[in-house]
Amino acid sequence: MKLFTFICALLVVIPARQIYASPCDSNNYDKAEYYAEKAGHEIVRKYGGGNDIRVVLSSCSYNSFSDLFKLNIQVYWNGIFFTDTHYNIDGELKMQSDGSNTEFAETYANDSVEDLKTFRVIVGGIILLGTLSHQN
Repeated sequence: MKLFTFICALLVVIPARQIYASPCDSNNYDKAEYYAEKAGHEIVRKYGGGNDIRVVLSSCSYNSFSDLFKLNIQVYWNGIFFTDTHYNIDGELKMQSDGSNTEFAETYANDSVEDLKTFRVIVGGIILLGTLSHQN
């Protein structure tokens, strides 16, 4: 009976720790902004590049137990050749606190981005960004 109680307690506690995350404090928010900016530029590069890249960090949470960031970002840019073409893609960015194991899962893309997708292959809506290092 004690083993059963222990296992039940683990089943409740472990998933709760993995799911639970606090809003980023000021130190974590600074790091999140840095990585969001780098990720936004990398996303634009994966779509062929662009000008006037702007990244908005709309939410930030950090799980100190798993050392994971979960960010919601919005990326805006203009076309390289046709600057009047405006692109916007939003999504969830997950990564370790050192910028490794970074994944971007798209939640929204405007029509211009959808048009780009017809020319590029993005598997499963997930863009693997690799490690976002501290180097420029």
